[in-house]
Amino acid sequence: MNNKTNIIVTLLFAASCAFVSCDDWTDVESIDIKQPGIEEQNPELYTKYLENLRQYKSSEHKIAYVQFDNTRKGYQSRADHLTDLPDSIDIVSLVSPELTSDEAKEMNQIRNDKGTRVIYTIKYTDLEAAYIAKYPGTDEDSENSIAISEEGDDISDSQFLSFMNDYMDKTLALCDQYGYDGINICYSPKNAAHMEGQKQLIEQNRQNTFMKKISDWRSNHMNAMLLFEGNLVFLKDKTILKGCNYFIADASDVITVEGLTSVVRMMIIEDIPTERFIVCVPTYSLDSNDLETGYFINAQGSSVSAIQATAYWALTPEKGLGKAGIGVYHVKNDYYNPAFVYPNVRIAINIMNPSPNN
Repeated sequence: MNNKTNIIVTLLFAASCAFVSCDDWTDVESIDIKQPGIEEQNPELYTKYLENLRQYKSSEHKIAYVQFDNTRKGYQSRADHLTDLPDSIDIVSLVSPELTSDEAKEMNQIRNDKGTRVIYTIKYTDLEAAYIAKYPGTDEDSENSIAISEEGDDISDSQFLSFMNDYMDKTLALCDQYGYDGINICYSPKNAAHMEGQKQLIEQNRQNTFMKKISDWRSNHMNAMLLFEGNLVFLKDKTILKGCNYFIADASDVITVEGLTSVVRMMIIEDIPTERFIVCVPTYSLDSNDLETGYFINAQGSSVSAIQATAYWALTPEKGLGKAGIGVYHVKNDYYNPAFVYPNVRIAINIMNPSPNN
């Protein structure tokens, strides 16, 4: 079977799996009826399908990245299962890195069977929020966390830096503890150049401490994935960026396709490989009153799926701008559909990586 046939078989099989599970989102469990899946009906074909799927993910193609919110522990619907995500997704980033045994089992299953890589996101803003929660009545920039001598020339941000070291050590250790494929660092450094002397030094020390933790982790995990999300214009030492697999551009506030290009170009700085950008947009809101989230306005003034529109944008060449693929925030919201689950994500992947007979 040649590569062309392999891809056709893979995509047709994926489509059949999607329609088999089209009613799962209703989660009616009053009658325990076990319906055999494709893998049980034709295990030989399913085995070949998984082989082709892994081959496809190791080949050159547009990347499909999704953010999966697993903060709600304990499965309450099929949408909570990693195994129900579209098979052709390349990278899944989990919001909550600490896993239950069931989550860990499903993570290993989609990695081993489907070649899906699972990472988790570390947000600098979460670090700051955790600090404030531990020391109520302060904020991360307050003088309660910064010791300054009477002469005013000895600045010690020791409390915050100590907290940061402990927080990052524990959070980064989860990669090995659960066997993740890597991490995504969500961080937008502040512009220290326009700060007063003391605050400038504090900001630089915090940035240096934070980035050293990432650099040390990277040196011990050279085969792991490292993604960066955020505006890195004010990052002082950009050495680590050359070794990043991808850069996530947050396009949550974009309302037109043209805005996607602007978001990425704002992130292009020296030492960032321009061919590694993944633009991330949100899917629809589950709030029926929210008719804006997950939509773009097209040239005719109509609302269109932001996910699908971004997939078409990813195929459009632009000078000096690489488009590695697309990402989807709040991917679980796209699960709920009476026709078939995850419709926009599936359509977007097929737009970017169409079957040879299309």
